[in-house]
Amino acid sequence: MKARIAPGVIDGIVSVPPSKSLTQRAYAAALLFAGRTLIHNAGHSADETAAKQVIQQLGASINGHLITSSGLAPISNTINCGESGLATRLFAPIAALHHSPITIGGTGSLLQRPLEGLEKTLQQFGVRMPNYNGHVPITVNGPLKPASVTIDAHGSSQLVSGLLFALCASAT
Repeated sequence: MKARIAPGVIDGIVSVPPSKSLTQRAYAAALLFAGRTLIHNAGHSADETAAKQVIQQLGASINGHLITSSGLAPISNTINCGESGLATRLFAPIAALHHSPITIGGTGSLLQRPLEGLEKTLQQFGVRMPNYNGHVPITVNGPLKPASVTIDAHGSSQLVSGLLFALCASAT
């Protein structure tokens, strides 16, 4: 499958079922939305907890199920995705929106899992990844710039999801 990605804007209300995949994507949307987001029915897996910590490291504040954000405003130059491959692929393009380098780390099995296609894809948007070795830790050095590209997404939708969020955020 090939996906064509172009800049755009997202607007609406999302009701998240208890799915760690959808919950992490809801956290990404809440981070990029300048305002308050209430997420109902979120799960509590280790991956969801890691995504919550990532959005806090990228500038959101969380009080229970209420997330308040003014958009991407990292409080550190590092984020930790725990063992979540989805969080890594989802938040790498989002972190690359920032003008300063951000290092993405993890723990456990994530340290050995390959991140195929990440560097090649992000480079098409002007993101540099110095010392990239195929798995975390990685450093993304943006800012990510909107571009029309063709991406081979047959292996996973995770990076495409991150790109869609990042490109929509860059258009606002």
